[in-house]
Amino acid sequence: MSLPTLEAYLRALQQPASRTFRDYALQRCDIERNTLGMPRVRSGNFALVFRMNDASAKRSYALRVFTRVSKDVEERYQAIAETIKAIRESQGSSFFVDFDYQAHGMVVNDQTVPVIKMDWNYGETLGEYLYKNYKDSKRIAKLRAQLRELCAFLQKMAIAHGDIQLGNILVSKDGGQIKLIDYDGMYVPELKGRLASELGQVNFQHPGRKESLFGPELDRFAFMSLDLSLGLLEHNAELWDRTYSDEEGVIFRATDYANPLASQTFGLAAQVPALSLPTKQFALMCLGPVEKLPDPFEFFEGRIPPGTLVFKPRPKPEGEAIKKEVQPERVYVGSFEVVAAGQFAKVSRHAGRRVEAVGKVLDVRSGKAYFGSSRLPRPYIYVDFTAMSSGNVVRIKLLPEILESFTGERRLLPNDSWIGKWVTVSEVIQPIQYLSHPSFPLGIGEAGIVVNDPFQVKIISAEEAAFRLKGNNHLVRRRLGTRMTTREVPAGSRISGSPGQRRNTDALIRLSKM
Repeated sequence: MSLPTLEAYLRALQQPASRTFRDYALQRCDIERNTLGMPRVRSGNFALVFRMNDASAKRSYALRVFTRVSKDVEERYQAIAETIKAIRESQGSSFFVDFDYQAHGMVVNDQTVPVIKMDWNYGETLGEYLYKNYKDSKRIAKLRAQLRELCAFLQKMAIAHGDIQLGNILVSKDGGQIKLIDYDGMYVPELKGRLASELGQVNFQHPGRKESLFGPELDRFAFMSLDLSLGLLEHNAELWDRTYSDEEGVIFRATDYANPLASQTFGLAAQVPALSLPTKQFALMCLGPVEKLPDPFEFFEGRIPPGTLVFKPRPKPEGEAIKKEVQPERVYVGSFEVVAAGQFAKVSRHAGRRVEAVGKVLDVRSGKAYFGSSRLPRPYIYVDFTAMSSGNVVRIKLLPEILESFTGERRLLPNDSWIGKWVTVSEVIQPIQYLSHPSFPLGIGEAGIVVNDPFQVKIISAEEAAFRLKGNNHLVRRRLGTRMTTREVPAGSRISGSPGQRRNTDALIRLSKM
């Protein structure tokens, strides 16, 4: 199945809903837009999510469209939907949300494509919640207990989510309720004997996870990783910043799992007295076979025999003798391909894809301006990685709706003090736009990264930036492609050649004037 690009989805979503959707409820809806007038998109590993609002019914839906799907997606979702419905009816569980998989739910480029419709669930992702509350030990302890309840429930039902991570858990009622979303890789008994359709977000998965491991034990490693990470934050909240925790990973990352004995993070975690032993036990699990992972509650309750480990973070080599003794070189493996944000040509080739962009901040532009039909100027912040004088710019955009709803300390937002520092952000590269500029008759090419929360943008050290940019994208591509039908190459993603050639872009993409 050839799936549409982000640009194609955006174009279709700007058409009348009655022509785009087959579902009557969706036909009555207006799509949520950002202040640039474009549909506001929330991205995941293999899907894009849009909010659809039915004003007359005072109801909102989450519309999930795919950038990649498993070859047997319809059969899988049918089995998953039936299982979740049965569980909700028999157990009264609030951990799941009902959904409607529609195999031919949307028309894009004159062909029908699958979508998922579900009620819009209000709350924060686990990543957002942790960012705001990681210093509050009571809230972290409460959340840790909630996740253990979820783990116990999934085990009781003999099912597995398959991709337990910060972006797939919604937190609401001030931490009193959690829900699972995104069921693409879920295991239910009716799917026994099949291969996994995905391998999950790498920062929460055992390095040995593979397609053939597809059963009720899928979530064991993720729950143990989360539990240990939250426990560490309870005892030492400073570890959040020291380990560059963000929406993609909390405390530990795939690089640490692959080589725990040389991991700075495992070394730091082992120094927390109350959790030194569990940290060592978890490291042993990383080094062992994925098939031998214990029941998470044996780990939670300290019923795993102690092991002997000595963490020796890799020293800087000072000669051939030391080079022979050190651990194998650590290689960064991100959740998404890592691209150098300071290189417009490379960034533009990923238009329509979610990536991790790492770059040195060249300029921070902030102020107020008129957006759309607004009668009053509204705030914005743009973080530029390349100079506009070059004719092309790569930038992160914090739009008014994000800044106006921000409740944190304003000093934490990007400002002039960020200039010259390295940052990382994981988000979709928007379709290339061309901005009006008096010095460039054909406009300035813009590769924009529109974030949905300020905490997505994180300052990292120059050393960490170099480490990530040197990472192994080949492994990332191979993992993300597991049993997936990939979409076509994004239109307009190869931006090269003369200005006249670059000018040839879709007229429906509305341009920002800044």
